[in-house]
Amino acid sequence: GPSFDPYELEVYSYDDGIEVEEVEITRVAGNPNSGGITRYIFDRSSQIDVTLQAPEKYGENDFSRWTGCDSWDEADRTCKVEVRTRTLKKIAVNYGEGEVNPAQEYTLFVNKSGEGQGRVFSREPFDVIDCGGDCSGRFPSGSNIVLEAEPGENSSFAGWSTNCDSVEDGNCIVQLTSDRTITAEFIDSMNTLNINSTPIQNIPISSTQQGISGNTDYTIEIAEDIDTELTALPESLDGYYEFVEWQNCPGSDGGTCPVSLSGGEEKTITAIYNPIPAKLTVDKNGNGTVTSNDGYIDCGNDCEKDYYIVDSTTVTLTATPDPGWQFKEWSGGGCSGINNTCTITMNTDRCVTAIFEAIPPEAEELSFSNYDYCHIRDAHIRLTWKFISNIQGEYQDKYQIEINGTPSEEFDSSNYEHTTEQGELEYNKDYFWRLKVWDSRGTESDWFNGPNFSTPLNRYPSTSKDEFTWIPFRPSVGQVVEFIDDSYCYDNNNNRINCANWSWQFPGDYECVEPEFECENINIEDTDPDVRGNVKVRFLSTFTEGNVRLTVTDESGYSCSANRNINIDFPLPRWREVAPF
Repeated sequence: GPSFDPYELEVYSYDDGIEVEEVEITRVAGNPNSGGITRYIFDRSSQIDVTLQAPEKYGENDFSRWTGCDSWDEADRTCKVEVRTRTLKKIAVNYGEGEVNPAQEYTLFVNKSGEGQGRVFSREPFDVIDCGGDCSGRFPSGSNIVLEAEPGENSSFAGWSTNCDSVEDGNCIVQLTSDRTITAEFIDSMNTLNINSTPIQNIPISSTQQGISGNTDYTIEIAEDIDTELTALPESLDGYYEFVEWQNCPGSDGGTCPVSLSGGEEKTITAIYNPIPAKLTVDKNGNGTVTSNDGYIDCGNDCEKDYYIVDSTTVTLTATPDPGWQFKEWSGGGCSGINNTCTITMNTDRCVTAIFEAIPPEAEELSFSNYDYCHIRDAHIRLTWKFISNIQGEYQDKYQIEINGTPSEEFDSSNYEHTTEQGELEYNKDYFWRLKVWDSRGTESDWFNGPNFSTPLNRYPSTSKDEFTWIPFRPSVGQVVEFIDDSYCYDNNNNRINCANWSWQFPGDYECVEPEFECENINIEDTDPDVRGNVKVRFLSTFTEGNVRLTVTDESGYSCSANRNINIDFPLPRWREVAPF
């Protein structure tokens, strides 16, 4: 097709006055109908009328302004531009500091002075000056130009003229808003300063003199006189080393070393550092020993060791309990848990505590046994157990019983049994219980559960030697003797009630008179409730200290017996009065 001169629009982007080329520009309105990545050119056969929008940020910097636009809006970061002629038009979006306008250019001139040799050049992206040969260049208005001086052989860079906006790391920074001339001075009288450090190298050093800075283990060669104070920067050591002193530096004070050189002098100074220690302290609670895998800790006696932070030494601690003790847990210093080993990295001071506890005693063979309920009023139980200790010579010092969740007092006793107190238990009730014991060291055991037990449904019948009597008290053979029952039975509220059965056992030859033939088994339904278990018996032979036994049974089937001895004699001879002869 036919050729034509295009309408051209070129879009640039700058971050802190330095050109960048990866900013995504968005078309908001107009033509052409697309945006793009800076730097790029709208190249069209027709006029350009477009509104472009820039992103909010580039890297860490916020949008600051557009330059070269016909109009722009700070709030929505848009630029409206028209190209009505066939002349290239340039616009730019700026981020951070600086206000670069590619539509306006200025010239930066570089001169060199002094007797020495050297080269001055501008850094990318404005790398158009290399003086040597090219000692000037044109740059967009507002550009931040970085000039660097490189001395020639046997020469040194002495400094910049006052036209630099700032000097950073020996480089001249120029924000170009008009034509500017910068002069770099090179001289040929070299002074040499060797700065070393030990046992570590490459430590940042600050200086009060421009042009002298950097890290240790390097040589500074400058033609101008050196009159500076060097300072070792401890904050750069990350807490691994601490500064000790300057070597071969008279007049040094702390981290500061004064240095004066002139007329081509040479001097070597050294910053001395020591590694910062990390102290490991081991403490114990209870009886046991803590050792380390490297052999430095044997606590016991050796409970501290200094390591160096820079080494990040890995240490494994092992806790070993004394006989009769057990390891419980770690505490502090990066150690925790119940495993008896703990591995730590010694990159800081650490205090580790190993906690030991006495092995608690135990109880086994927990059991219970009932009382003779025929001779007590309240419900009781006898609890027994066996005391166990892993330590020879240890004995039970005290114990505690808990019945149905109610704990007793702590009993100071070495006995392995416990009897409940009066009123502690109720009839007709289920109980669960557990036991805790202490050894002579005062070490407390866990709770041990005993077998459940139940109390009788009610109080047992009351029978004793006083629970029955007889009339006549001194009977003879053939005489009818009435045995009178004075025993009682009870319901589950401890109220007296009639018993259910009476059983009499008599010594010698006898016969039941009343009830007839039923002395050995009398049921409540077979007798008068008021008479209860009374019987009448005729003894048919004599005896001495014969045992009479009464067994009473209540409605729950509980039986109790009473025993008394009785004597049966021959009857006395009959007599009558006879008149004397």
